[in-house]
Amino acid sequence: IADLSRKITRKVNKDTGIEDYKDCADYGDNYARFFDIEIWSGDQKIEPKADVSVNIQLHDAPADTNANPNVVHFAEEGPEVMDIDKTEEQVEDEESASEAESISFAADGFSVYGVVYTVDFHWEVNGKMYDFSIKGGETLSLRKLLEILNVVDAEKSQEFIDHISTVEFTNPDLICVAKIEEDITAGELKDSLDLEPEYSEEVSEDELAEMDSVQLKSVDWALISLKPFDSEEWLTVSMTDGEMFSIKVTDSRDPLGLDGRTFAILTKKVGTNGTSGHTLQAGVHTTKDSRGYYMTSLNVDLNNGTQYTVVDGVEYVRQDATAWKFEYNAEKEAYYISNNGKYLYIDPSVTSKNDTPPNQNHAKEHALNLVDSKDQADEGTLITITRDSSGNYYFGNKKGTLLWDYGSGYWLSNPENGETDLKENNAAIHLCLPENPNGSHKATLTAAKDLSVGQSVIVYKKIWNYETDEYDFFAVDANGKLVKVWESSDAVYWKENNGTSPAIEWKLIEATNAEGNPTGYLYLEQEVNGSKVYLSPHHDNNVVHSVPDSELNTVRISLPGRDLEQYGSRIAAWDNDANTTYG
Repeated sequence: IADLSRKITRKVNKDTGIEDYKDCADYGDNYARFFDIEIWSGDQKIEPKADVSVNIQLHDAPADTNANPNVVHFAEEGPEVMDIDKTEEQVEDEESASEAESISFAADGFSVYGVVYTVDFHWEVNGKMYDFSIKGGETLSLRKLLEILNVVDAEKSQEFIDHISTVEFTNPDLICVAKIEEDITAGELKDSLDLEPEYSEEVSEDELAEMDSVQLKSVDWALISLKPFDSEEWLTVSMTDGEMFSIKVTDSRDPLGLDGRTFAILTKKVGTNGTSGHTLQAGVHTTKDSRGYYMTSLNVDLNNGTQYTVVDGVEYVRQDATAWKFEYNAEKEAYYISNNGKYLYIDPSVTSKNDTPPNQNHAKEHALNLVDSKDQADEGTLITITRDSSGNYYFGNKKGTLLWDYGSGYWLSNPENGETDLKENNAAIHLCLPENPNGSHKATLTAAKDLSVGQSVIVYKKIWNYETDEYDFFAVDANGKLVKVWESSDAVYWKENNGTSPAIEWKLIEATNAEGNPTGYLYLEQEVNGSKVYLSPHHDNNVVHSVPDSELNTVRISLPGRDLEQYGSRIAAWDNDANTTYG
């Protein structure tokens, strides 16, 4: 360390002009200690975001050489002399008790800052968002990405890749796109392209070696992350048939993954054991006070499948719930939450359920409001969000957590007033997709008299469920089986199964005679695997028939209610075997 001491003290003397080192030619009279200070959490190195107080005790310093010590920070931009406080402290150990020189200083960083970042891909289909992330500096196969995002099935992905014409990224400085013409590793590909990605700080040497060893099989396309970014980018894929599609790519470094996404905000009603809730609604009232627009809420029956349900871990709520967009502010580590150009605003002046804002009679809903701009001087639009292990979200700001109940609206908890109850029923927020939870497919109830030839119709029936003491609804599919549907107001909804809608849509076809003239009868027809099937009530309960054209008369139906211009109608058919009409 003596040689290193001489080298460094000379540099300090030259670059900073510290007169205390004027006698440093006699190195034997100088004392120097060098510390590479790092902070670790588990196996991850972290950097302080604010000044950190550092205290160093010099146990082995010669008594006559440290009367005027200096602390020098050797930063990349050059040496920096730190302001210090010097004290003497009594130090005891198992061996002895002695006084040690103690030097304290404030440091705003210990080394070059590292950046932890990811590259996040987002693909939306049929109202559902699929996401996938890679670490900064990682290389990803396009085929793998398309499979994970459900763009194409795995068994068809190579055929799909073979029909891709071009793949382009909006900013090649951020992500490099390369076509894989022959098998190669990710490391070999980066070397051949002379790429030097900026790796995420969290990537260890072992992980880097693993990244470089990833095998890329031809024919494919490789996506190589080069550096972090805070913009919204797009990956555009063009097919040989002229079709194009785009995948959104972000690097928000948003810890909760909410940035750029849209959710309904659902809270539970206190005292009802979670059977009822409310969604936060925007734009209902136009009255404006000194802070912003009033808001209201929408009742949600959590036991009603048409209003709320959970599918594959995703919460869905009624379609008329307000959709709120989340925007992450990395600098403030908080979110802007907006709808239609207006922003949620937690009034910093309301810090307790019992507080009353200026010029207001009640504290309740005024703790949470809407304003026209997110650039508020008091930063009331910056909302902190946390999430617990159960997936519940909590909104608030530096003063407290946003609480809610049916009688008092929203307010901020105030620990000084004992308002620290964060139980799920008055603080937890559920972020839900604002769409009909029972599927995106919908049929509207229509009077029989209004049915016209060529229309697609759903034939369904309600059946009393003795376990739930309510009706369940079932439609008939092309195989004669019952498919659960949900009736809500004047509509019927149904879900897809593994991305495919059940075959419950029947087309109303007019029956004609040999001359092509209408006979007054109808067919309920579908085409399944190239064959036409018909819905027709018969005595053997086999209501779906596949018959040759010569036997179409056996499956034709009538709708008496339609003929009589009535609202409802039964479906009737003549059964030759039973020599009677069924329906």
